[in-house]
Amino acid sequence: MKITTHIDQIGQVPNLIDTGFYRVIICTPGTKALLLTMLRDAMSFSDRTVPQIRVMEKQINDLSWGFALYETFGCPATRPMPTRKHCATG
Repeated sequence: MKITTHIDQIGQVPNLIDTGFYRVIICTPGTKALLLTMLRDAMSFSDRTVPQIRVMEKQINDLSWGFALYETFGCPATRPMPTRKHCATG
């Protein structure tokens, strides 16, 4: 799952985990830095106890990772266009 720090996206993460979601949460370094702080604040208004919030924070931290700025994962669209010498002639 890819998320940004919009509360409508990250606010659902605890609910997803509660219902069995255990996949990787992909986010930018900035989102990763804000993720737990924003969720800690949001969960403080829920019926979760402090120990439950800490367990959820650990689960979210274990599932999420931030990729490096400008990392492209080898996407073909980001590779340089071939020059004439790379093209087959016919």
